[in-house]
Amino acid sequence: MRTLRLQVRFLLPLLAALVAAAYLSQPVMDRMTLNWFSRDLSLRGALVADALSDSIERELQDAPRQTGHLQSVFDRTVRDERLVAVALCTPDNVMVRASSGFPPELGCEAARTLSSAKVPQWRAPSGSVHVGWHSVSSDSASGVGGLVLLHDLSFIERRSRDTQWHLLGLITALGYIVTISVLLR
Repeated sequence: MRTLRLQVRFLLPLLAALVAAAYLSQPVMDRMTLNWFSRDLSLRGALVADALSDSIERELQDAPRQTGHLQSVFDRTVRDERLVAVALCTPDNVMVRASSGFPPELGCEAARTLSSAKVPQWRAPSGSVHVGWHSVSSDSASGVGGLVLLHDLSFIERRSRDTQWHLLGLITALGYIVTISVLLR
């Protein structure tokens, strides 16, 4: 009986420490994964901006004729499952073109400011989005402007919830293993 009481006196603080570790590590894990995904989305955005630079240059050269080609390119680009909206801004923060889903309350200047944050996130009516600002220049002129890309962050929130459950399961399993090993001594 005395041995069981000693074991319980050891196991209760251990279980409390495991619960505290799970509780305290979750925000750290969330921040870390959000930073990882944010960097990945910024790299992905740079790739999209590079791919669209020729179409942007062509549209700006044909501006007097207003071909509308860039508008259709933007609308096709946002068919991607994670890309919400695209907009082209001039160097002085005037929006030239935007995809149909671009939120009117987010202007070029605000997007440029948000994109320089460590985690460039904006709360849109449809949910959180990652705001990316990618400089665009043409062969004929430097500093054409910037391409604003809004990526959906809901997949990160779903993965964060999955991570929470996996972390909780891992710590629970560790608690059971330690408890069983102590009780079987």
